Amino acid sequence: MRLIHTKTLKLAEFAGKVIPPYVILSHTWEEGEVSFQDMQCGDADQKAGHDKIKCCCKVAAAQGFEHAWIDTCCIDKTSSSELSEAINSMYRWYQAAEVCYAYLSDVPPQEDASESAFANSRWFIRGWTLQELIAPASLIFFGSNWQEIGTKSSLQGVISRITGIHAETLLSADDRLQSFSVAQRMSWASVRQTTRIEDLAYCLMGIFGVNMPMLYGEGERSFIRLQEEIMKSSDDPTIFAWRKMANNGGLLATSPGVFHRSGRIIRSKDHNNISFTWTNRGLHLQISSKYLNSDSGEKEVLAVLDCHEIGKSEQLLGIYLLEVPGSTEYRFRSRRNQMGNIATSEVATLERESVYVKEDLGQKVETPRYLSWLVVTSGLEKLGISPCDAFPPKWLQPDGQIYGFASGLFSTFNTIGAVRFASTDTESWAVVLKIFWGNISVNVVSALPNERSKEIAQSFDTMATTTTHKRTWRNEPDRIVWQLPDKKEWIHIAITRQIWLGKRTFVVNISYIDLNS
Repeated sequence: MRLIHTKTLKLAEFAGKVIPPYVILSHTWEEGEVSFQDMQCGDADQKAGHDKIKCCCKVAAAQGFEHAWIDTCCIDKTSSSELSEAINSMYRWYQAAEVCYAYLSDVPPQEDASESAFANSRWFIRGWTLQELIAPASLIFFGSNWQEIGTKSSLQGVISRITGIHAETLLSADDRLQSFSVAQRMSWASVRQTTRIEDLAYCLMGIFGVNMPMLYGEGERSFIRLQEEIMKSSDDPTIFAWRKMANNGGLLATSPGVFHRSGRIIRSKDHNNISFTWTNRGLHLQISSKYLNSDSGEKEVLAVLDCHEIGKSEQLLGIYLLEVPGSTEYRFRSRRNQMGNIATSEVATLERESVYVKEDLGQKVETPRYLSWLVVTSGLEKLGISPCDAFPPKWLQPDGQIYGFASGLFSTFNTIGAVRFASTDTESWAVVLKIFWGNISVNVVSALPNERSKEIAQSFDTMATTTTHKRTWRNEPDRIVWQLPDKKEWIHIAITRQIWLGKRTFVVNISYIDLNS
């Protein structure tokens, strides 16, 4: 483990059990963070993130601590083995710290904890900060100028309302964490975001007490692997108790987002209607099931889960399965409400059987009612280009490269938005997006300097004839290569479809591409 000396700001390595007392920093990443390499070559003080390190160490030294751990610079992220070891050890490191400092850079000075700025801080929606909230026994919140806002203990009621985590769990995670069902713990992460999709799984390993190797590039498969690891050490059936949003059509979820409405689902104590093991044939279930009439003529059952919602123990939850004809295999029935209820008194009369449920990540997903888009930019700074406004206005975010996120509802026919970019005072252009009936239209529009993105978006239909490019994407990836007006530079727009926070999402990546070389 590598630590920073709080007075000299020098890094030192400690091995085995000989780890001195240390404080640990929890924060959200911003531009100019200091890396391990910056610390090694002496360039750290040239980065904007160096002030954060200095302030953290100054507060720690004033409280009598000689060492601190900060994720940006204490891990050599160029080493895949070191990064994997650090991620697998992260929960334990936060748990072992004498105190954790949670730095909320977007909470202004003198902000009262009950006010909206604290509740709306980005710190409460980032994936990694969930374990950083739960694991430390002592946690102190600081605002943008490092003024103390309060502690996890003094603010437990406020934090519980913000996060949905039981107040007692915040103060005694070691004793109470395992008493919460898998579904409840997943629900705590359901609205949290990570820059890389794999981190939605990796940031939850400590909360479920599992370890697994890092495989960046595997996408949603990382969350499937997380659930497989959980099932190796837990027989909690609430892992299947997620509500229908957007998923792969299998029994296992592809995102914690689908557990958003599962925060009140707990295990039943008086029943033993399901057991499961993971095999090379898929998920092997010993279940009690109720036969249903299927519209397609296939054999459909409601498989009983040993779980129910808090206060509704008389009604157990079940999942719908369809038999694969001529075999002992079943498949998950993808339907709008994939969980049903069955009276506890009826369970004893049901047939019990042994079945296999095959997971197929390539299954077709029924089109959800909601669609979303996400706009990401990269490399535009090389041309001096930056987003100057957006519609809706809330799209422009201070964190990282994410500039737009919106949702469309089918029944309202379409949803529209735009991001406007500028390179000089006299030159601007906009990317206009329109979701309609499950497709997305992308238009690149030359814009006058005084035009706003709202006006561009709302006049979309009348501007169609002046649009530089228009693409409608359906099932396959699509892309646009567009040359900037009066310039040799080219803009590359790639459109893909992903699952983001449990929703089917069109990801529009706008980047600079050097075709001239």
